[in-house]
Amino acid sequence: MKTTLVSAFGVIFVAASPLACSTSPGGPTLVDLGVFATPPSGLEERVLCVTLPVLLGSHVTKSGTADGAFDVTVDATRDAATVAFARATVDGASPLSIDAEELRQGFSRQVTVHTDAADYLVRLSSDCGSNGAISSGGTSGTGGAGGAGGIGGDGGTTGAGGAMPTPLGVSSMTPSSGPYGTEVVVQGSGFGAASGAVALLLGDDQSVSLSPSSRPEVTSWTDSEIRFRVPFPVEGAVTLEGESGSVSAGSFSPTWIPGPPSSPIGAVHAVASLSARAGHVAVVLDTTPPTLVQSDAAGWSTSTIDVTDVRLDSLRLYLAGNEMRGFVLSSADPPEIVALATLTASGDKLLATPTGVLASADYAVAGGPSGGTIWFSESGQWRRARPSSSGTWKIDKGPVADPNPGAPLHAAGASSDGSLYIAWSKDTGTLLDDMAAPYMQTLSGSASTFDPAAPAGASVDDYLTSLSLEGRGDGLIVRYCGSNVDPFGLSGTDYLCYDALHSGSAVVLETGVESDAVRYSLRGSSIGAVLCDEVTGVRVVPDWVTESSTPSSSPDIAVWPCSPIFATEFDGQGIQQPLFHFGSSLYAPRVR
Repeated sequence: MKTTLVSAFGVIFVAASPLACSTSPGGPTLVDLGVFATPPSGLEERVLCVTLPVLLGSHVTKSGTADGAFDVTVDATRDAATVAFARATVDGASPLSIDAEELRQGFSRQVTVHTDAADYLVRLSSDCGSNGAISSGGTSGTGGAGGAGGIGGDGGTTGAGGAMPTPLGVSSMTPSSGPYGTEVVVQGSGFGAASGAVALLLGDDQSVSLSPSSRPEVTSWTDSEIRFRVPFPVEGAVTLEGESGSVSAGSFSPTWIPGPPSSPIGAVHAVASLSARAGHVAVVLDTTPPTLVQSDAAGWSTSTIDVTDVRLDSLRLYLAGNEMRGFVLSSADPPEIVALATLTASGDKLLATPTGVLASADYAVAGGPSGGTIWFSESGQWRRARPSSSGTWKIDKGPVADPNPGAPLHAAGASSDGSLYIAWSKDTGTLLDDMAAPYMQTLSGSASTFDPAAPAGASVDDYLTSLSLEGRGDGLIVRYCGSNVDPFGLSGTDYLCYDALHSGSAVVLETGVESDAVRYSLRGSSIGAVLCDEVTGVRVVPDWVTESSTPSSSPDIAVWPCSPIFATEFDGQGIQQPLFHFGSSLYAPRVR
């Protein structure tokens, strides 16, 4: 039995009930050694549960896998238990050994397990809870009784009073398909709601194991019915496993194909992303040096971008024809433009080349399908650098005077087509109502003067507290927050944040979605979004209605529960390709 954890850092709980033998008339007490996993979301999962022997000279061994990263093996006798780890190193002695007397008196130990992907905190405890327990009531005859759990010896008979458990069986499972997070109902008998002796195994590889206490996956568990929500990335078989064996409940086909995971990436963030062709998505991670990870029909590829001493926030990817390229500014003062060009025909690696073109520390950058853009300012004068089709960088526009250099919350941004945007906070209120809004002037890629100032987003109460611009694909995202102050002092201050998406100089979408929970993709006239809803999961919205926060088509749930959204891009066929960080790896799921 195996359980997949869902984060790069997991907490493994190993609980053991005392290795003791009761001398009461009820017969020997069956005890368990359980291994449980709890990710940062607080969701406990059982990796394995071992029924410990009570007869002298007997032993039991059982193994499980945690997050696919390392293996745990428990070997127990009547007098002692050991816990060993494979594909990992452990602080202190390994295997870990615990004798029965320690467990009887109550025991707890914590160690750190090191893997290539992450460190795991492992806790061993003498408290197993109800997991793996079995019904009691049978009395042992002389010499031991044969019965549940494999207990007994020659010459023993089963005493009276031990009720046989209801046989494990499944009569139905519905539905058999749907998005991740769909509630599935399994009906039958012998599901062991009270004892926890039955596990619900999900996936063809049985990589996820659920128990009655598994939250939020399990919504209801009785002896005759189990209701659970299908978590990403499992697909395929649904199986019930009990002491008497396993029973197939059916198979579940999610509407999104999860695809294979990338190699473990650890705790990182996305710096830039791009889709260069159909079914392809690339992302740069903020490692040192930066890492380029790509997914397409052939699978995953990972390579290092060999640059040092650079301003990582300036790194962007862009298209030159059908070729993926990039750029980054050095950390020198003034910074130098460093070109990133594909090293091989397959485009699986980027080679860094200094260009000799200098910018300034006040810059706005953009990448995307229309090319690379760097605007930089010196003494209120803006200049632009762009690459030619051959990859040669040069300053091709400026100086252009900043239209409003001293404005409050002054911000600058660029887009892939070479445009420059200057935004600021403007008072839009009245004597009776304080309000403010972001205003902006645009210098389009081919223009020589700025357009007139226009609203870049809706007015908010009472003041703007922050304002930033981000080039995204073929457009621009204006992100701003406002503070709503109670003038009577009866409540605190509310801070509300908004995103305004721009194509050229026009506001095409205003949303109230928190910026940390959404990623956008702008390509041509298409606007896509991937956003996290804590109840329904990660929604993929392929097209939004102009001037509306309502999608024009029903969003599809690609991942449940929510996981960090690294990127979303429209590929060469106009299909939105999201990228998620789930567990210790990246996933690039696609619609089935």
